Amino acid sequence: MKEATAAFNEAEFRFKLSELYLNLSDARINLAEALQEINSLQAEVSSLKAQLNTIDELVFRDGFYYSVTPVDGKPNGPFFP
Repeated sequence: MKEATAAFNEAEFRFKLSELYLNLSDARINLAEALQEINSLQAEVSSLKAQLNTIDELVFRDGFYYSVTPVDGKPNGPFFP
């Protein structure tokens, strides 16, 4: 009887251990997906910041947009609205 109980306890322990490994694998997959989403969102934020900086560098004059920074002393533009 002792041997049967020990074998059962060992099997139960192995089963629970395998469940833990499965849960750990699921957690790792979820973490990898979250990291991909974070990287994607960070790239989007960088792109939007660059667009904001570009908008800040333009001035609207005479129906067109011009860059605030002249090139060779001449207005950089016009760019269409």
